[in-house]
Amino acid sequence: MRVLVTGAGGFIGRAVVTRLGKGGFDVTALVHSDRTPIPGAARTLVGDITDKAFLEEALGGMDTVVHLAARKLDEPDSRAVNVGGMQNLIEAAKKTSTRILAISSASVKLAQPGLYGATKKEAEDLLVASGKNSLILRPSIVYGDDRYGAFATLVRAAQLPLIPMFGDGTWVSHPIYIDDLAEAIKRALERALPAQIYDVGGPEAVSLDTVLKSVRTILLQKPPPRIMHVSRRIGNALATVLALCMRKPPITKSNVAGSNQPISWEGSAFFKDFDFMPRTLAEGLHAMVERKRIEEARVLYTYIYSRSGTRSKPAPALLERYVRATLRSDLPILHPLLLSFPILIGPLDAATRLSSPESGLRKRLLIMSALVEADPRSVSWLYPRERQYLSVIAEAALLGISALVKILAGAIFALLPGFLKIYAR
Repeated sequence: MRVLVTGAGGFIGRAVVTRLGKGGFDVTALVHSDRTPIPGAARTLVGDITDKAFLEEALGGMDTVVHLAARKLDEPDSRAVNVGGMQNLIEAAKKTSTRILAISSASVKLAQPGLYGATKKEAEDLLVASGKNSLILRPSIVYGDDRYGAFATLVRAAQLPLIPMFGDGTWVSHPIYIDDLAEAIKRALERALPAQIYDVGGPEAVSLDTVLKSVRTILLQKPPPRIMHVSRRIGNALATVLALCMRKPPITKSNVAGSNQPISWEGSAFFKDFDFMPRTLAEGLHAMVERKRIEEARVLYTYIYSRSGTRSKPAPALLERYVRATLRSDLPILHPLLLSFPILIGPLDAATRLSSPESGLRKRLLIMSALVEADPRSVSWLYPRERQYLSVIAEAALLGISALVKILAGAIFALLPGFLKIYAR
């Protein structure tokens, strides 16, 4: 089956493209600007869903389009993209006989939706009125990455010692792990389900307070939080100010509206027709922890190998051993700043050798060093071999310069109040 995925460069889009590609689908990824290859995509198109001619050309020869492209942060062009884009997609799909699988949102059920929920509801209504044999999925909160989207905002909030919460915290959702949503979309394509609207989510009804507590204790591995409930009026005022100051604010009026109104949810049809039961919130958060530990292992492996003069990728078995070892050692996940900027690990390595020999970073580096030494592929690097005199001197000089830079940078980090305690924990 040939599938076009709009919004393929986004958080959900990349997961869907990867899952469909592994499932044997011929996937074309439609992105707005970035041509970065997406695993699972046979090809990538760069374009805009507000361009009718482009969409019609993109849908040529496609059996189905999975429509994910949308504006989510109450941007000025939200209606043009969310509603106008759907209208263009419907018209193009009619000409090319392409079926539409639209990924909507549970926020369309709000009695007083924000701009995002209102425009997604308008888009749904257009698709239903078109008479197309199409499917609509309404996911609840989608989680799985702590860097992007509404869930990332919750993770950042959960890191605070006192967490501000807009509303009384009793608002209920059915959080669904990103891999499970991608699997649901794959099953929807495989089963060729008739035109219908499905509520999609996890098996539990979870309050917002519970989500924050679970994120803090499981994902961040910190004590249960203290939550301060803030009125909706204050939340809207803050969202208005942030919208004026930031292009992509962490809090929008749609977020505030969504966390203060109940949403009816009926998932029995989804569980039955898709023959699928997503993970619970706790199971999904534990999966996130394991994924982050594997990412951490790759970063530390690359750092240790950086002066070897060779290129090597860690074997899956080595990554699994690292995960098991860090879990047994009860080490928290490496700070997100170090995962995003691994260049900081060198200076922190130098700084902690003298000032914090018992730090979590040193323990992690020792674990990874032991695993690298035991890895047969490291023999070519670690085993003594004949070298030319000049090459040894040159390599020693480079290592010395590199060490000096790390020591100087590390000394600066060590002088910053609390820096090592936070980032080398």
